[in-house]
Amino acid sequence: MYVYLYHIDPLNKIAENSRSRFTSTEFSNHMVLLARKDYIRRAGLVLPQEEQDAVRVLRDPKGKPYFEGCNGIFFSISHSENWWGCLMADEKVGFDLEAIRYRKNFEGIAARFFTEEEHQYVVRNGLSGFFEIWVRKEAYVKYLGTGLSEGLRTFSVATKETLLQEVRIHRQIDSKESYILGLSEISSELKAAYCCKSGNAISQTILLTPDNQREVIQS
Repeated sequence: MYVYLYHIDPLNKIAENSRSRFTSTEFSNHMVLLARKDYIRRAGLVLPQEEQDAVRVLRDPKGKPYFEGCNGIFFSISHSENWWGCLMADEKVGFDLEAIRYRKNFEGIAARFFTEEEHQYVVRNGLSGFFEIWVRKEAYVKYLGTGLSEGLRTFSVATKETLLQEVRIHRQIDSKESYILGLSEISSELKAAYCCKSGNAISQTILLTPDNQREVIQS
């Protein structure tokens, strides 16, 4: 698994028109295809050039993006503030990143949308704890492809004392399905998490630029 990031310098934010850029389907598709090209090389995959050139990014009825034809390459996209990110892997994944920023009444939001144990975790750990819960919940629903319609209180990603390494699904007590949660350490100001079934670790975190330059910032 590889995490790909793109960062807009806040000093250039107006010139780069970052907010509309990040929400642009064309921009996101462009960055995903850059990441895919790099991923193929790092993973040692051998694909016909015409197949690589012809690949398209499509979206299912709920908006979850995927590669046409798939070919065993899966990804999940997220963006927050000045950051765009993508997790790419050889299995189905869900990924979320959030820039830590003050949210008015974040404890009230946790009380309304999180489970009671998760709410207590936020009370104990403050704003940082809120985002730790949020990115894990988002990663899981992105893995499912259901969006927030899944209902954030139907599953848990933490107890009141600690974060869980596996999603606890309340409506499926006897379910044999397991969904592993992983943490992507990016920076003290940026929380990120991912969900998959294998529990595989992220191999590297790579900084992208639109002109296809790459820099490994974590291994």
